[in-house]
Amino acid sequence: MKYLIIGGASFIGSNLVEYYLNKSEENEVYCLDNLSTSSNLYSIDEFYSNSRFHFIFLDVFNDEQLFELFKKEQFEYIISCIKPKVDEDIEKDYHSLKFVECYNNILRACLKDESLVSFHMISTALLYINDYMPLNPHFNECEAGIYPFDFYTSTIKLAEDLLLSYSNIASFKITISRNFNLYGKKDNISKLIPDIITKILENKKTEVYDFIFALPYTYIDDFIKQIDFILHSDIKGTINLIEGEAITDREIIDTILEVSNKLNIKYNKKIECIENRMRRNYLCLDNSKLMSFMKNSHYSFYITPFKEGIKKTIEFYKNNPKWIEGSKLKDEDYGKDDV
Repeated sequence: MKYLIIGGASFIGSNLVEYYLNKSEENEVYCLDNLSTSSNLYSIDEFYSNSRFHFIFLDVFNDEQLFELFKKEQFEYIISCIKPKVDEDIEKDYHSLKFVECYNNILRACLKDESLVSFHMISTALLYINDYMPLNPHFNECEAGIYPFDFYTSTIKLAEDLLLSYSNIASFKITISRNFNLYGKKDNISKLIPDIITKILENKKTEVYDFIFALPYTYIDDFIKQIDFILHSDIKGTINLIEGEAITDREIIDTILEVSNKLNIKYNKKIECIENRMRRNYLCLDNSKLMSFMKNSHYSFYITPFKEGIKKTIEFYKNNPKWIEGSKLKDEDYGKDDV
């Protein structure tokens, strides 16, 4: 099978590339990336020795080259991991419309791909967060409850709507997944969990603000298996994923410190957690739609306990100092901006 991972040098993308290369010797995996600030060349470095891996340096904003690529290669399965970059200064913001235009280019290119079976967009459950949600909500895929609260989520919702509009004319299946937080190997070290782990490994002090929301955290391998199921099943439209437990930042710190200690990692500095005194809001997703499809397909699924996933994550960063150094490269060493 022929897979295309758009944004394949990112955290999610590089893990998808690895999964599909390992899943079958028959798989050809194409990694398309413009090497933006969210990309890490070290995340895909290990794949170059595999003849079934193909890297394509291309910005999806370049519609002419994109159309030519899709027409030539005839991909069967496509997963898009790209996310928008939104300027804080509204007057300077142009990335929102650019992001939607990129998805329009991708979908137009897909129409030229006669072999395409399934297209999947990795979205975000942040779309559900707004000022109107109740305490400890249980979000389902109902569009009536979505009121994007900033440019980032508004942009993603526009791209989702565009994608679903193409489902009326496309011969291939279109799906969108929503989830909250992911963690695991090859995640950007600016994110909460990798930042804490790298600070512990380097024995440096750090500071964490305890967020008002307790969000679900899902181990990257569990996430990818769900994406793979969705891609090859009969399920259509928007799907909430099955996630791990909702935990606070304080609980994350305590778990990482506990597991690091068991792995004999010495840390004598301090992680300061600035407590939030507001009432805690535990967020979770209604995943009954996906669960129903899995049950009907007799598909068994395992969610990695947080402590177990953290152990695997710490071991990756501990054993891959070269990858950490690569992650610290300045933006100009990769490229310019995200889409």
